[in-house]
This record gives sequence, C-alpha cells and structure tokens, in this order.
Amino acid sequence: MRRLLGTSEATASVSNTRSLLHELLFALNLGFALRLGLARITFSDSQSHLQWRINSFFHLNPHQDLGAYAAFFVFAFWNAIVVFLLVRLLFLSSVLRRLWDRASGLASLLAMPLIVLYVRSVTPLLPGFPRIPTRFLAFELLAAVLCGVLYLSGSWPFPGWSIVGLLGLHFVFWTWICFAGLRFWLYLPSAVFPALGFLACLAWGIGLNQKRSLKPQSRSNA
Repeated sequence: MRRLLGTSEATASVSNTRSLLHELLFALNLGFALRLGLARITFSDSQSHLQWRINSFFHLNPHQDLGAYAAFFVFAFWNAIVVFLLVRLLFLSSVLRRLWDRASGLASLLAMPLIVLYVRSVTPLLPGFPRIPTRFLAFELLAAVLCGVLYLSGSWPFPGWSIVGLLGLHFVFWTWICFAGLRFWLYLPSAVFPALGFLACLAWGIGLNQKRSLKPQSRSNA
C-alpha cells in the first residue's frame, strides 16, 4: 500500500511539473509573439528609451543591437508574465481548465503564424521578404490545425515522431516567412520564436499523452 501511494504521489508530482512547464512555455510563446507583432506595426517610446538606457550603460552607440534586443526581451517577458497570470485565473473555473487542456496546444501552434499574417495585412512587405500568396499561407495553417485536431482526438494515423517532424517544419516555415526569407538564420535572436512555439506544442502533446495513459490505470484501479 505504501509503495502504491508513493508511486501515485511521484506520478502526481511529475504531472504537476509538466503542467507548470507547459503553462510557462505557452505564456512565453504567446508573450513573445504578441511583442513581435506590436514591434512590427507600432513604435514604442518605452522600448526605445530602454534600448537607449541599456546601450548607454554599456557605453555603446544608442542604436546598437544589444540594447534593441535586450529591450525587446524585457517587454516580451512582461507580456509573458501577464499571459501566465491570465492562464492561472482561467484555472479557477473547471470548465475553462478543461478547455485549456484541449485548446492550448492549438493556440500555441497558431499564435506566431496568425500574428505574422496580421502584420503582413497591415504593413507593406519589405524587400527581401518572401512573397508567398496569402491563400497558400492560409492553406498551411488549415493543414496544421487539421493535424493538431487529429492528434488531439487520438486519431493521428502515423508514428509519433512524424507529428514532431511536421511541427518543426511548421515553425521553421513561419520563421522563414517572418524573418527575411532564407536569411532568417543570420538573425540568431529570431530562433527564440519558433523554439518557444515548438516547445509549447511539444509540452502540450506530452501532457496529453500522459493523461491518456493514466485513464486506463484509473479504470483498472476502480
């Protein structure tokens, strides 16, 4: 009996840790994606001032990339904190908690692409960026959602590694769209956006698999 209780407590501890990690990654993914969209369509006096302060502290040119990246990351982290607190408020409702368990992975999958699409719709496309028809981008999003729904419903017909590979291709594709085409790899900070989206979706999928594996055990114990 003690061994059974110890195993149950250990399983619950691992589950709670994974759930918290998923929440953090979701918040970071959404927070950074929102900041990216705002930075592309508006000018922020606060971010510009912080950039100047950081570069001045290190005795650098006011327009140096170090200050720009650091200021962006500070505001993106602030957005992530707000998103994380809102997610925690959702958990006060059991209905919203169940909705979160199902929809958060799809939200992580679509956050960056939808913001990129919005930015493309309200700002002119700069030289060097890939000119991909919007209908093709929409088709890719629909295909990604279909894959996510199939995985969520447990109807994914292929091995697990295939969904991970498609997930990686999905975020690399949208990073290519967002950061000047094939040159996106030259901007190392841009890697944070697909990495956060990929990891948030991966954490959601792992949590989903864990809950599915626990259901047969709970039924057998009953």
